[in-house]
Amino acid sequence: MQEEFSLTRTIDEWLAGRPAATRRAYRHDVQEFLAALGGDLGRLDEPAIRRWLATFDHRRLAQATARRKLAAVRSFLRFLHQRGLVAHDLTRAVPTTLQVTESPVPIVRSTERGRLLAASLRVADPRLQLLLWLAGCGCPLPVVARLRWRDLHPYDGEGIAVCSDEQNRLLRCVIPGMIWRSLQPLLAKEHPDAPVFQSSDGSAARPEDLAEAIGWVLDETADSRLGAERDRDRLLTLTEIARRLGLPETTVRYYRDRFAPYLPAVGSGRARRYPQQTVERLRWIVEQLRAGASPHEIEAQLRSAPPDLATHAPAADAQLTDSVGRLSQRIRELTESLQRLSQILSELRSIAPDK
Repeated sequence: MQEEFSLTRTIDEWLAGRPAATRRAYRHDVQEFLAALGGDLGRLDEPAIRRWLATFDHRRLAQATARRKLAAVRSFLRFLHQRGLVAHDLTRAVPTTLQVTESPVPIVRSTERGRLLAASLRVADPRLQLLLWLAGCGCPLPVVARLRWRDLHPYDGEGIAVCSDEQNRLLRCVIPGMIWRSLQPLLAKEHPDAPVFQSSDGSAARPEDLAEAIGWVLDETADSRLGAERDRDRLLTLTEIARRLGLPETTVRYYRDRFAPYLPAVGSGRARRYPQQTVERLRWIVEQLRAGASPHEIEAQLRSAPPDLATHAPAADAQLTDSVGRLSQRIRELTESLQRLSQILSELRSIAPDK
C-alpha cells in the first residue's frame, strides 16, 4: 500500500506544471506502463521495457498515440533517474518513434457504447456531441468520418444523419433534439459539402483521429469522479471561497472572523487554508442571516448542533424550517396577546360611562 502511494505521489510531482490535457494523457500512459511492470520499480530494466514495446505490435494504435506514449514514458524515466529512484538512465531504451500496425478500421467496442451515449449529452461542443452519439449508436467510424453537412436532415424536431459506407449502402441514424438544436448554428454557416469532422488543416478527419478523440472522452469521463473527490479534499483560500459563494471577499472575511470558532481551518496568517466543510458552513450561515436569524441565534445553533450539521444541505434545510416554525409560533402568540388586550380594552370602554 505504501508503494502504491509513493508511485502516485511521484507521478503527481512529475506532472506538476503541465497543461491539464497533457497531465491526463501522460498519467494514463505511465500508469499503463507501470501496470506492465506489475507496479514494481524494482523490475524496471531494459528487458522489461522491450517487453512493453513488443505489446505495440498487436494493439493497433494510431501513430500519434504511439509517439505520445513513448514520449510520456521516456520523460518519466528521465525524472525517475534525476530523483535517484532508479539507478540507470533508461531513456535510451525507449525510441522516439515506433513502427506500429494501425487498425485499418477503428471500431468502438459495444461495451463502451452506453458510456458514449451518456457522454454525448454532457459535453458542450456540438461536433463532439454528434460524434459520441453516432459512435454510441454503432455507426462505423469510417462512415462517420465521411459525413458532410448536407447529410444532416431535420425530422420532426430531431435530425437524421444519412451517409453511406464503402459499398454505398445507406446508413441512417436519428439525432436527438437536444443535439440537433446545438448543431443549428453550424448548419447555418458551414458549406453543405464541407466535412462535419475536420482536422486542423480543414480536411476531413481520419477514422483514427475520431477514435483518438473518443478515447480522450472516455478517459476524462473515467477520471471525472476521482477529480471531484480530489476537489472536495483540496484546501481553499478565502478568495476561492468567496468566488464559490458569489460574495465579496470582504464580506466572507467578516463572516469568517465573526464565526471563527465554528469554521474549520488549517494553518495561520496568510498560509491559512480551509476545507470544503468551511464553504458549506459559511453558505449555511449566509442562508440563515438572509432568513432573518440573528448572529446570536446562529451561534447558539452551531454550539448545540453536531459538528457536521451545517455542512449538509438537508440538515441546513431542517434548521431553516425549524427557525421558520419558531418564528411562526411567536407570531401566533403575539397575535393572541393582542386579541386579549383588545378584548380587555373593549370591556373597559363599555363600563366607563357607568362610573
